[in-house]
Amino acid sequence: MKATNRVTKQELHANVECTSYAITKQKFFSYIGDTKRPPQIGEIYQIPFGKKSALGIVRSVNTPKKSIGYTMKPLGKIIDLPTPLPHYFIDLADWLQQYYSCSSRAVWSTLLPGGIKAKSQVKTPSQSARNKKVALKPLNRLSATQALALEKIIMNKVSLLHGITGSGKTEVYLHAIQSVQKNNKSTILLVPEIMLTTQLESRVRDHFANVIVLHSGLSVALRKRLWLDALEKSQTTPLVIVGPRSALFTPLHNLGLIIVDEEHEPSYKQESAPRYEASIVAGRIAQLTKSLLILGSATPSLRSYQLAQSKRITYVSLSTRHNSTLPKCEIIDMKNEEPGLLSAALQTAITATLANKQQILLFLNRRGSASAQICNSCGKAVNCPHCDISLTYHADINKLKCHYCGYMIAPGAECTYCGSSDIRFVGDGTKKLESEITRLWPQARVARIDRDNSDFRYLRDTYTQLNTGEIDIVLGTQMISRGLDIANLNLVGIIDADSALQIAEYTAAERCFQLIAQAAGRAGRRETQGKVIIQTRNPQSSTILAAANHDFEAFFNQEIAYRQTFLYPPFCYLVKLEYAHKSSDKAMAAGNALFRLISKDTTIKVLGPNLRTRKSLARQNVVHIIVKAKNRSKLIEIANTLPTGWIADLDPISLM
Repeated sequence: MKATNRVTKQELHANVECTSYAITKQKFFSYIGDTKRPPQIGEIYQIPFGKKSALGIVRSVNTPKKSIGYTMKPLGKIIDLPTPLPHYFIDLADWLQQYYSCSSRAVWSTLLPGGIKAKSQVKTPSQSARNKKVALKPLNRLSATQALALEKIIMNKVSLLHGITGSGKTEVYLHAIQSVQKNNKSTILLVPEIMLTTQLESRVRDHFANVIVLHSGLSVALRKRLWLDALEKSQTTPLVIVGPRSALFTPLHNLGLIIVDEEHEPSYKQESAPRYEASIVAGRIAQLTKSLLILGSATPSLRSYQLAQSKRITYVSLSTRHNSTLPKCEIIDMKNEEPGLLSAALQTAITATLANKQQILLFLNRRGSASAQICNSCGKAVNCPHCDISLTYHADINKLKCHYCGYMIAPGAECTYCGSSDIRFVGDGTKKLESEITRLWPQARVARIDRDNSDFRYLRDTYTQLNTGEIDIVLGTQMISRGLDIANLNLVGIIDADSALQIAEYTAAERCFQLIAQAAGRAGRRETQGKVIIQTRNPQSSTILAAANHDFEAFFNQEIAYRQTFLYPPFCYLVKLEYAHKSSDKAMAAGNALFRLISKDTTIKVLGPNLRTRKSLARQNVVHIIVKAKNRSKLIEIANTLPTGWIADLDPISLM
């Protein structure tokens, strides 16, 4: 290093973690601190780094007893923060790097807000105005069942709150927040979708002051300002932070409670480095801060439910609806219907519901085109004989392909189960459904919610219009199946239950059950009992029957046996390894080379390599390898030693 200052006994040395570069060999660098204004652990500086500058986090400070024999640079300019970062924040960064095998730069890019180096000039009038002193409403009195659930939660570190749709989980959340606020502790309340922040924010603000809502629909500057507000105010004031998964990284002094609502949702998984899963990270933060953690869901993930069954976390149940009854579910066999998206029974129900001035939700799990081959006689799809997942149809090569191991066959003329020749390709999307709805009921006010219509303002306005009765029919993909609480919504139609069941993933049955049960749960959440119509070509499917009967236990028992037989989580850990190249030959060569290298270890199971083309990557050829292991450290070791160009996704929610 170029000489700038000679080390003396009086100088302060600051060990700093550089956050701006993907450094792997050396994590900490030493700088000279200002003795008049000593650096503190958790402060952020703009440090000189080679010929450039970078952001650095102070990790330790010491006064050397003797000269270390080389020269050091001064620490640089401090970034203006109201307080240093909480100690748990720094420990969390170390854990994320190790647990998800990623760089310091990737982690700190996630933990710190955008524009952290710029001086804050944005004021927050909108949220500040809402936090002014107003007459807060008292919390509703809990039912006896809810009160027992709350008592159990408060007495345990981690709880799975398994409450059927409409059972009053949110009311329990609010009372839990009140409980920790009595000890001056803050809360983080996570929701799976931005759309749900509007609904939940309103309820939280009715009862609590000092609520901060953070999500990607806000500007970068405003998110930074709110992040800084939380860091400062949480020293003395208990806050409630509401938002999707990124809100988990709001730095809070005196954190006391983390709530992950709809904990089963795949949207809690981050798809770029660090590829974290929010409920796992929430568990780590709860450990570091000695906070309570509530995982809430009407349809828990198999992982969480298995943890509760094995007594590793506390199981808390709300098994009855609060002030309403579960909707009636009717299964329609589409093999007996005329061609089209809507059965005669659903069309009749829509007409009657509109006549009664009530609202309708139509759920379809797809935006795109055909993706599976299904028998119209027995309702079964073609599965991979090795992985037991649905084969995906590729029209460009006219093949059915397994996206796990690469197994391929040509589409058959007859069903391999029943011998019928009535074979169809399924997968109509929401746009076609919208067209059919507007044709049949031209007077109805229709809104469509899917990834094509996911702008925050549109979602917020649509939710407001649903609440005020300005929308008669809302249709869409899984975004509309989560947590919506609309008083006048009486009819739910699940257009194609098979589309969720035939997704080429080992989690297909789990997602199918969750989506049907969650969508059905939107109906009849007040005095009038709702109605749910489930359309399927496979009415005897045990998954669909369990969802229609609101029988989670039956579904869990059948699915956990399948997972154990084919060695899928929670009976193993997974890592997905990917490599992309413009040349399919070079991509496949890289895949074969890595396969030969890692498959020598007999304690792991390797699937692949499998090659496919991704249009979103300028038609790059992507090869992927799936690795299963009983010991997660084996997968971390593989991820840490990958050749250049490979990406590792530990604990992936999708293997495609």
